Amino acid sequence: MQKPPQLTCVMSYESACSLYQAGRRGGVYSHNFQSHWYNNIVITQQRGARDGSRTKEELEAHRVDYPALLATNEYPDQGCVGFLEKIRSLSKIEVPIYVAGNWTDPEVHLPGNIRAFQWRFFKGKREFLDYFLFDKKDNGMLDVPRIRLLQHHGTKTLYREDKTSFPPSDAEDVSFHLTPEKQLSLNHPAGQKQKLSYQGHGENMTFTLDSPFTESFEILGSPFLELEVSTSAEDLDLFIYLRVIDENEKTVVLKGNHGEPMDNFARGYFRLSHRDEVAKDFDKERVISQPPTPKSDVVPDQRYRVIVPIYPTAYLFDKGETLSLEIGSVNTPNTIPPMRHEGGDRVAERFEGENIILSHGRLVLPRVRR
Repeated sequence: MQKPPQLTCVMSYESACSLYQAGRRGGVYSHNFQSHWYNNIVITQQRGARDGSRTKEELEAHRVDYPALLATNEYPDQGCVGFLEKIRSLSKIEVPIYVAGNWTDPEVHLPGNIRAFQWRFFKGKREFLDYFLFDKKDNGMLDVPRIRLLQHHGTKTLYREDKTSFPPSDAEDVSFHLTPEKQLSLNHPAGQKQKLSYQGHGENMTFTLDSPFTESFEILGSPFLELEVSTSAEDLDLFIYLRVIDENEKTVVLKGNHGEPMDNFARGYFRLSHRDEVAKDFDKERVISQPPTPKSDVVPDQRYRVIVPIYPTAYLFDKGETLSLEIGSVNTPNTIPPMRHEGGDRVAERFEGENIILSHGRLVLPRVRR
């Protein structure tokens, strides 16, 4: 499967490498996006649909309800999803591969491309195809940087072309502690842990840096949270957003993957009943992989220590700017409809209840000095 004899090279531009992970980031099913994609791309392009050569009944008989398939098979060892996870083997790909990911599209494409890159290389598009398909060996392809990163800096970007690895090997983990006052502090909070409560399936809370950065602060890699949580509900979903607040106390707004305003530079999703799957190997690779792992039991009101990965990101803070962290049970209000996590298995019967995050947890940011 990974080594067809006619294959010369691969260009994987904003694709995915795991059917399961593409549909369940952190265990949370993205019903809106999967339904949007299936109804607008798959069904409309099905053979016999555009030319009318097949009836509606014939078309329905020759396709699978893909969103329902993902909703039904919740865990990576179930059904056809589990089968595909077993036969997929990125390490067997031996031909050159061009991989591209988008910092502003972590829900769909970015994590898969980062996973694929760990086995191969990032290269330049036209030069890549000319070199490997048309044997144009003098086009400078081998001089193209192995990794080209666009770093967000305010609403602008800049290139980082001297990287040899991702996540970067020289990144330093910096911990920001969650205080009872809902602040982020470099200092460990004094006193006892406090319960910070919010309603599951409806509310979010925000933590803000206790003082602006006193020097530039560059993030490159995969942030994560270490939290202690509980819920009175059957399960708990977390939606994580990192934001930049400028010197005028205004949120820095970037341009999203679809041209929409995006008021955050990093996001993460997490389901408590998938905590072992989500955390597995993250401490080694610093990229979420979600390998087949048994379901994690959830007992109402029991405390759990969890690792919550945030998807790979890049941002350069200026002196005087500050950081905001939103944690909650639903998407932030500015999320566009196709990217909202609604419907599917995200039902009130499973997630409504009191959610608690204990203070003294920490947000870990990978800092690089350039």
